[in-house]
Amino acid sequence: MTMTYDLQTLLLIEVDTIAALASLVCGVLIWRNRRGVPDRSRIFLFLIVLTALPLIMKVASLMIHGLNNRFVEVLPIVPTLMGVITVALMLLYAVEVMRPNWLKWRHLLMFFSPLVCILVLSVVFKGQFTVLHSSTDLMQHIGEPNVLLRLLFNLTALFICLSLLWLPYKWQESSASRRWVITYVCFIFAIGAMFHTWTLTLSMPIHILHNLTPALFIVYYTWYELHERVLPVPMEEVEKTTSPTAITPSDNLWQRISDILHDEQLWRNPDLSLDMLCERIGSNKDYVLQSFRQNANTTFSDYVNRLRVDYMVAELMAHPFQSHKELYFRAGFRSKTAAFTNFKKYKLLSPSEFLAAEQAKNASKTP
Repeated sequence: MTMTYDLQTLLLIEVDTIAALASLVCGVLIWRNRRGVPDRSRIFLFLIVLTALPLIMKVASLMIHGLNNRFVEVLPIVPTLMGVITVALMLLYAVEVMRPNWLKWRHLLMFFSPLVCILVLSVVFKGQFTVLHSSTDLMQHIGEPNVLLRLLFNLTALFICLSLLWLPYKWQESSASRRWVITYVCFIFAIGAMFHTWTLTLSMPIHILHNLTPALFIVYYTWYELHERVLPVPMEEVEKTTSPTAITPSDNLWQRISDILHDEQLWRNPDLSLDMLCERIGSNKDYVLQSFRQNANTTFSDYVNRLRVDYMVAELMAHPFQSHKELYFRAGFRSKTAAFTNFKKYKLLSPSEFLAAEQAKNASKTP
């Protein structure tokens, strides 16, 4: 007997199949390269991929049964629980990128305690969840404990997501900038907002968009993890390095700028901004920018990036076989592209090309 599908069912099958295949491919890539970093970020990212695998079961169910009531229920209990668990796993990946190996048992219990509580409550209400088919049903049963519990799931996901912003951020340890952390949280919020909007409104376009967005999330962060993210370096290694030579100061303001940038090696901070520097030295932007023009004949960002590139050059000359991604981290970059782009901007060569040119130059001098 041939199964016939309406347009909505066919569209869902196609979208979910694409999302499932993308997740499977990313999962294989992450698992094959899981030992490539000194933290557990790829393990946590792989766990996020696993939460997308139920899409395969959903596709199978759609193909066998069509679009039944399991996919048109307001605040369905199992998908809602899976959504909270997925947000929690997304948080673990971000925390591991921010603070490598910081997640010990007590920290895990702290982050997951709200989730454990609602899971316990779910067991208590097992078999007693009212099936809600519309927003009208939701409003009619809003006072029931099982409905309030499902709304609590949504608030728990929000709390878990916001907790990432409360975690103390240390740029010396983090292999991501503060901007990356905020962008990551916004990404999770967008996924969560689409999911909860769908479960409350049963809008099919939002449902389809929500199914695609997590797949795009997984694809992007798999690419970021395997290609873009630089590797965290133990702080003792960073503290042994020396700062590039500062330009001789010609005024007191430039002296303060040089002291902070070079003595404290603030140029290593990937989140260093002009506002941050002005706040540290107690001056305003106009005076600071003028001091950069007069003393260094350049802009603030150009000066900082030149310091980073000069440091990279010195390190490559001294240790030509070191990991470039670790070097990028020590220089203050938190992405391979940013480091590569700035190096080529100031040296007109990539780090590998620069090393090859220096080695050829040295070989030509050897009798």
